[in-house]
Amino acid sequence: MVTSVIWKLPHSLLNSIRIDCPVVCRSGADGASASCPVDQGRFQLAGCAEARCRLPVNTTGYDVSRCNTAAGPLPTYQCSVACAVGFAVPVGQNVQVNCEEGETEFRFGGCLPHCTAPVGITYAQDISCDGGSMVPHRSSCNAACVEGYQPVPAELRCQLGFLIPETFECREASCIVPGNISNAYDPPCEEGSILLSGTSCTTRCLQGYAPDVAELSCSKGQLDPESFSCAGLPCAAPTGDEDYATPSCAEGAQIPHGGTCTARCQSGSSPTPRTLQCSVQMMEPRNFTCGKGS
Repeated sequence: MVTSVIWKLPHSLLNSIRIDCPVVCRSGADGASASCPVDQGRFQLAGCAEARCRLPVNTTGYDVSRCNTAAGPLPTYQCSVACAVGFAVPVGQNVQVNCEEGETEFRFGGCLPHCTAPVGITYAQDISCDGGSMVPHRSSCNAACVEGYQPVPAELRCQLGFLIPETFECREASCIVPGNISNAYDPPCEEGSILLSGTSCTTRCLQGYAPDVAELSCSKGQLDPESFSCAGLPCAAPTGDEDYATPSCAEGAQIPHGGTCTARCQSGSSPTPRTLQCSVQMMEPRNFTCGKGS
């Protein structure tokens, strides 16, 4: 197609100047020329026929079923090309079809090979990438294992049809130790925050507290039992005064955390105060007194 450019010249200059106007065709056309007859005062453009090309010998990655050049070369706008199965253009881009001046074959661009999700991995999902069996160029395969197993590495990158690294393995899943346990250390396991499958968590509580479970076992991502609690340790009934009854608390020799000790004296004596509270192995107050005849 010829694009007209018109320059009108003053008649007084038509016979006194010479105007040169080098022109080129837009991309994909050839044969440009321009002339300016002095008696007309405007440029005349010619040429710029649409460039025509044939299919290249190698069309790997491209579906050229709608670009048939068997009958002769075609201009770009008559050659419709898509990506072949297993190939795709990156997000936000399009298939490129170019036929430039002086060229005889189309040049295609944009279609890049997919990667195929790995197969034959023990304990992997049937489709081992959670995004599907095909992974686009420069995208990631998030490796997928069956429940109780975790992928190592967790991600593989697709680059020009090849996964990097090529594959992964599914290992027995680790366990994350429980959190937000009142009166427990952080982390609450002596072994740390992550437990390998087949190992155990040795539970631990702050001073004055004790775990209701001594150990949690990790197996394929599951803890057994799932958690534990830290209970305040009991208090011993007060001793050391000959006027105290035995035991000195009506409730017994051990008072549970948060419990009350009802003080007891030998016959003929009365306690002051009458009750004591147990909190984390410590009586409040520490002792009581026995008064004669009270």
